Amino acid sequence: MIQTLTPRPRLKPQTLSRADTVHEALEQALVCEEAGPGFRARLQRYAPFLAAEFDEEEGPEGVLGEVLELDPGLGWRVAQFRRQHARLLEGLRDLIDLLEREPADSPLAWDRRRRLHEDLVRHRRAEQRLLIDAHFLDLGGEGAA
Repeated sequence: MIQTLTPRPRLKPQTLSRADTVHEALEQALVCEEAGPGFRARLQRYAPFLAAEFDEEEGPEGVLGEVLELDPGLGWRVAQFRRQHARLLEGLRDLIDLLEREPADSPLAWDRRRRLHEDLVRHRRAEQRLLIDAHFLDLGGEGAA
């Protein structure tokens, strides 16, 4: 079953990137029932784009840079996202390695695919909350943390 994921809202046009669609495509591919024999190769093609998206987010012009600019006190949350990026990329590499030995529709592969999908979705939602908090605090609010 393919899940329909809504596009992630952005508060600032400069934070948009070509990798946003790759992130969403990866999320959808992970839960697609018809993985097929080219699934592993497709994930391998996504990997450098996901890494580039995370590099862009972490840079001074990226989402996390924007958060630090708005509120340097949120640096601890930015550090959490940087660690999450590394874990997500490791999870994708581990899944790619597993698919070298297991078919994409095996129970073990499905479990790993599901967990990585959930981690990516959770990460995206937490990133949205961080942006909202940073902008809300910048406007004089108390944030939702």
